[in-house]
Amino acid sequence: MKSVILCEGGDDLWFLAYYLHKRARWAPTAIINSIWKNYQISALNNRQEVKCFSCGNDHVVIWSACGKDSFEKSIQSVLHLIDTYPFDPVDSIVIVRDRDDDSTPQILESMESWIGNNIRLENKTTSTLYREIDDCYVKTYFTPVIIPFSEEGAIETILKRAIKEQGEEESTIFLR
Repeated sequence: MKSVILCEGGDDLWFLAYYLHKRARWAPTAIINSIWKNYQISALNNRQEVKCFSCGNDHVVIWSACGKDSFEKSIQSVLHLIDTYPFDPVDSIVIVRDRDDDSTPQILESMESWIGNNIRLENKTTSTLYREIDDCYVKTYFTPVIIPFSEEGAIETILKRAIKEQGEEESTIFLR
């Protein structure tokens, strides 16, 4: 399976990369032409960052879109690659976004408009988009992950809470 994880920034990318490599045992790799035969997932500008990982026959590209306002262009870029190479599509797109002070329904509605095709998204749930492109039936999975799940904030909110819960000494870091 070939997947793309889109995230907001470099911190998110490195947090996800650390988890995949250290906890889930995915290996960092270069984009290998035998896997991504017809195209490469690459940054749209010099502020974005792309890292690749493999685990068996599964391959993922983590792409830092460089801000929540850049997601639409990144998603459109991946969808364009699928439209251009329907015989060699990206199978799954995961969108990891900070909740900030937005509501989850607002964020999901924006994501749905970027993808189009009347897709309906739900946080932490995979939705499937079926399309026919040049006589190829293409199935793409979309999974939005808006964090934190139950409060305003960002991935850093979760990390800070986890550190504070370690003990009194650790919690003093965030009192300053």
